[in-house]
Amino acid sequence: MKGFVLATVYVEGTVTRTFFEGKGAEVTEYYTSRDGKPLSKKYSAWFELPQNFFIGQVGTFSGLLSVQVEDWVNEDGSPKLDNSGKPGRSSKLNINNAKYKEGMESGSPAVSNAVSPYAAGDEPF
Repeated sequence: MKGFVLATVYVEGTVTRTFFEGKGAEVTEYYTSRDGKPLSKKYSAWFELPQNFFIGQVGTFSGLLSVQVEDWVNEDGSPKLDNSGKPGRSSKLNINNAKYKEGMESGSPAVSNAVSPYAAGDEPF
């Protein structure tokens, strides 16, 4: 299933991995659910030119949000089942044409002001 551009997104996050010769970075956003449970969400930020990020670098990542839904598959091509016995799916969140603005102290997790609208364990992803 192909991803679709949904909106411009601004994510206060921490670089947790770099890839694609510096043109890609995994960005982790930390936030709290309504019941106080600490949660995190990962994005892949895609840049036109290589960046010099280091693990733990914190800032605001912005760009066009796209979501790719992927079916889980075993090595033999058969559907991989989730804990309930149904074929599993996951979503990949991408920030395309990403821009970066430095922020907060590097090395400490960025904490978003966002609060999950879902009760603990009810998150859709």
